[in-house]
Amino acid sequence: MAKADTGDLLTFLETFEPRIRAVALELRSLVWDIYPTSNELIFDGPAALAFGWSDTGRTNDTFCSIAIYNNKGVLFGFMKGAALADPRGLLEGEGKQ
Repeated sequence: MAKADTGDLLTFLETFEPRIRAVALELRSLVWDIYPTSNELIFDGPAALAFGWSDTGRTNDTFCSIAIYNNKGVLFGFMKGAALADPRGLLEGEGKQ
């Protein structure tokens, strides 16, 4: 899926308030601008709508994700963040992943 392919995601986002959709889509755009060759994976589960990016297209290789559990906010997280290039030292944490 490419940055311009928003059809499925917009359908899933319809159940959320406009401000939540706006934040999620802005974060999505940011990730696509930084990682334009990655693969976006969408998970519409019973507890949350989540979408993330993987260099390989495999779920286990997802390196960051956006999750919405309710209309209270949007979660933006990094899996395997320790492996991400961070030349300006913006990422914080002591975890090994």
